[in-house]
Amino acid sequence: MDNFSLASSTTYYCSTFSEKLWLTRKLSPPPPPPPPPPPAPPQPPPDSSAYKTDLDEIENNSDLGPTRIEYKDKGKIFVGNLPWWITKNELEELFRQFGPIKKVISIKRYNDTERNMGFGFVIYGGTTAENSAMKAVEFDGMEFHGRILTVKLDDGRRMKEKSADRARWIEGDDTVDYKSKWEEERHVSRKELKNVLGTQPKN
Repeated sequence: MDNFSLASSTTYYCSTFSEKLWLTRKLSPPPPPPPPPPPAPPQPPPDSSAYKTDLDEIENNSDLGPTRIEYKDKGKIFVGNLPWWITKNELEELFRQFGPIKKVISIKRYNDTERNMGFGFVIYGGTTAENSAMKAVEFDGMEFHGRILTVKLDDGRRMKEKSADRARWIEGDDTVDYKSKWEEERHVSRKELKNVLGTQPKN
């Protein structure tokens, strides 16, 4: 066999092999895709008791959430229906038998000249302040200089109202006339002086 015949045979063999290989690839299906991963196991339902416990801990924890403001002073009492002329010293003398007094606040009213009356607050001090205030309430209904006293524990209403007025004043509410402690004391002193001058006989 000459070289030409050998080359022709080799070319024919290669061509035939390539066609068979192409036909094999075309007729054979592609390999299947890999199977999907198995689904994740279902999560157990949340434990409602544990959830309630967490809520209880949040409610009982004073460090979480907004701070509740306590306006009550447990050593403070309110004294009402006082004679308008009563002094702080006389008020302190009356109530100091129940314990040491830290402060006395006396407020007078002159709206009705025929029924001028006053009220005040007595604030006890020391470690027994709360017990002293509770004992002082026993004077409720007692006659004092011809008047029946009203004595009760402070409910924080006055401080709460002042705090609310101050908050509205800071926010720019023009309808609120907020006065500081110094301004209130000055206002009361001016009213007392005006009342004293009004009762003085004219020369």
